[in-house]
Amino acid sequence: MSITIIGYLLLPLGLVAFFLGSRLFLLGLATFFSAFSATAVINFTSSGLQPSYYFGLLFIVRVTLDTMLTRKSFTRRQWQLFGGFVLFAVIAFLSIIAIPFDAKALVVRPSGKTEVLKLTKENITQYLYVGYVLVFTGAVALSRLREKEIVRLSRIFIASGVFVSLWGWLQVVSFYSAVPYPDFLFNNNVSFSQNFEQLIRLIGIKRMTSVCPEPSMLAKFLLIPTFMSLYAVYNKGFLVPYKYAVPLAAFFVVTMVGTTSSTALAAVVGGFGIFIFVILYRKRVMTALGVREKPNIKGLMLFVLTFSILAVIVLVVAFVKIGLTLADLGNLIDILLFNKLDSQSGDVRISGGAGAIELLLSHPLLGVGWGSNRSFDFLSNIGATTGFIGLSIMIIAHLVLGYRMTILSKTLVRDGQLRLSHYPLMLLFIVVVKFFIKVLSDPSIAFLDYWILIGIMIACVRGLTPPRGEMSPAPGVSQKMEEES
Repeated sequence: MSITIIGYLLLPLGLVAFFLGSRLFLLGLATFFSAFSATAVINFTSSGLQPSYYFGLLFIVRVTLDTMLTRKSFTRRQWQLFGGFVLFAVIAFLSIIAIPFDAKALVVRPSGKTEVLKLTKENITQYLYVGYVLVFTGAVALSRLREKEIVRLSRIFIASGVFVSLWGWLQVVSFYSAVPYPDFLFNNNVSFSQNFEQLIRLIGIKRMTSVCPEPSMLAKFLLIPTFMSLYAVYNKGFLVPYKYAVPLAAFFVVTMVGTTSSTALAAVVGGFGIFIFVILYRKRVMTALGVREKPNIKGLMLFVLTFSILAVIVLVVAFVKIGLTLADLGNLIDILLFNKLDSQSGDVRISGGAGAIELLLSHPLLGVGWGSNRSFDFLSNIGATTGFIGLSIMIIAHLVLGYRMTILSKTLVRDGQLRLSHYPLMLLFIVVVKFFIKVLSDPSIAFLDYWILIGIMIACVRGLTPPRGEMSPAPGVSQKMEEES
């Protein structure tokens, strides 16, 4: 066991926050460092403790102690939302128990080995991640997160995005200026293959990883601050001032493109499409309830158009500055958009998904056991390892949570809480975008940024619903609508 350089700073910081700070301060630290998946505070023989997991563990203990003292638990509605994820954990556990009764399948282990199915230590360690993230999610959901706490956590996500983006650009500048990149600070986790020296070999472009093991992981995290900032462009005065929201959104999108990840491109295009749907849904709800709202639609469209033009100009200038030609730019676009499926990466992803579907069809009830197989997308991975039962429960849990957020947003609009009604809708929008990318190319359940969002959404059910005496129906809402609620 060895403590890393950054560990000497973060380990005592966590202890000070645990004993002297609030539990929300610990949650803020876990949120800020949730992107640092290539970083360890302590390295063991073959694994490293990420900062977010360290702060998250302290947060869990603190919430547990506070809950024991106050005896406060979930409300009935919160249990309805969280219960589906707990049930999935039960099914995942049963799928592991069932492994010794079926040892005929050929599986691809998370470690990359192809072997005959059997119960191993890997099944247990992978299940510990399930247990950890769900306990952590429950601790977040138990926290009293009202508007100011949600705003604070959202701003921490944005601040984290700024830091990891700047660090990513430092990595790129270091490469082209021949200055040594300080990888010992944030790329020191022995659990991961550190690919901070990646290049697109065909044209020699530096790939940005920042504090993550690979570019796509950085892009996936940046979805959160990107679309939080974009939501602040759409709704002036939300989360951050408008004068900061526009450059922040542009900076994050440029950074995602700078990762040269196909995942980033899919995230940007798919995210914008989902955002348009959210805007149309919001407009329909407001019209149905007879409530007037003036979103900054023109400003949002102007931002998208202006940024698209500037992005093209910046890319062309950047290529010329580093000695590349427009033909190289065309090759890059071809690599990102068209050659991915024909590459080794694309072939491995497709074959992994096909193999997972075959395992699901041959083991339809409980799959081959959690942690026994690894594909390259969320749904096929869950289906192969927990069967149709686990897959259905996970999908239903997300659908129920999403439905409850739309109901909560409508209820807040109806009760005259227009500002509050944006929080569940924004959180739902970002989770949908994240889930969209997980379906494309993210099989892991272990990244805490996703589960922080899920926990905040469940906490919203209690934290954002004002007492009945504080409600004031919005103008234009009929008595009939109130009775139907």
